[in-house]
Amino acid sequence: MADISSEDELDIDPTHISLMLFGLMFNFIRRWLIYLLAVFMTEHPVVILISVILFAASLYDILFNYSLAKMKDSKVGLYVAIIDIVFISIFVIYLFNSL
Repeated sequence: MADISSEDELDIDPTHISLMLFGLMFNFIRRWLIYLLAVFMTEHPVVILISVILFAASLYDILFNYSLAKMKDSKVGLYVAIIDIVFISIFVIYLFNSL
């Protein structure tokens, strides 16, 4: 991403509502649904806290880091992805052990 300049971006308006809705729907299916499953299945306060923090951080990343220049400067998406992988991996392990 460091090699791509802002002039090389697509001719799409990143602030358009349909693009934001697509991002929200994609994250709901990919992340937030698993957070909801983890909260409802475990009902543990730590899981609820982590889910709320990850939800807020990923929502912030979708709504405010929409241009290439902002994505280059922000590390929120990277941190959310790393923590998300760990959280979902632990939940899947818990899920299989509880069966």
